[in-house]
Amino acid sequence: MTHTLRQKIVTAISLALALALAYVAVVAGIAVYAMASGESGYGDGSYSNSARSYGIGTRVIPDYLDNWEAYFGQGTAQIRAEAVDDGVETLTVALELVPKDADSEDPEPTDVEDPEDYTAECRVRMNLAVGQEIQGDRLFEAGYFDRAQVAYEDASATVAQCVPQGESPDQQKQDTDEKAQDAREKAEGSNGNEPPEPPPGGNEPEPPEGGEPPPTTQQLKEEELLRRAQEAERLKRENEQRNGGFGSWDGENW
Repeated sequence: MTHTLRQKIVTAISLALALALAYVAVVAGIAVYAMASGESGYGDGSYSNSARSYGIGTRVIPDYLDNWEAYFGQGTAQIRAEAVDDGVETLTVALELVPKDADSEDPEPTDVEDPEDYTAECRVRMNLAVGQEIQGDRLFEAGYFDRAQVAYEDASATVAQCVPQGESPDQQKQDTDEKAQDAREKAEGSNGNEPPEPPPGGNEPEPPEGGEPPPTTQQLKEEELLRRAQEAERLKRENEQRNGGFGSWDGENW
């Protein structure tokens, strides 16, 4: 091999490495920007913009770099932006990707007070369950009691394993179990006279003929967040009493 040929090979390898490093740097920069922009938009209440930014992260962050966080952020923002079905679908992907509690060597936390102390899997599960519960609420209000029961049972099953970690998932499961029972009783009382099945993939099921229109997703979201805020305030007061007036709890996994 001549000296000139060796130089050409070294130059080609160096160029390839430089291009690879440049590509990695660009992708890393896009990923950091997407996550930061998603978090900023969410904090500002710009949920649609937040979802779009996190969506960029889902496309550029590889699996081995915890890309579940981008799906988690996107799905949560989608639910807050009233795209509940899309949010549930995205959070379902996040749940598939997030590190599983069963695979961890660390003991699972119990009776936690700060939402950030829940395991990563349970943070995803709790938000996914909220979306599934809102889907159930919409179906219930529209008169699709059988489908509402399924949605509530899905939400209960989603959050079930997180119950030992704190009162918030425990309350979520209790609420969805109660709603599933109500839907079951309504379905049994209707004698099968439910309205026609809504079209697949529809976000807005039609109400029964002559019935009241279903509440908007925004109304349901606000009602759900109000309920969780009230529950959080109750837990906060109880915690302060237990700790002599100290401690905090914001009650939301958003």
